[in-house]
Amino acid sequence: MLYAKALTDFLTRLIFHFSVDNLIDALLDLVISTGMTTALVLIVVMVRERRKRKSTEA
Repeated sequence: MLYAKALTDFLTRLIFHFSVDNLIDALLDLVISTGMTTALVLIVVMVRERRKRKSTEA
């Protein structure tokens, strides 16, 4: 869902406000938002795995 929003924002800016400057800005925003979303997902997965490991050890 979060990736879809980032891609939708990118395409909207690209289609309706096309210029080279907007293209560069849209690409940077896409890369940053995708990277942040990936980092958040990885953090959630790591925390869940840690909790699961602690519950099975106890």
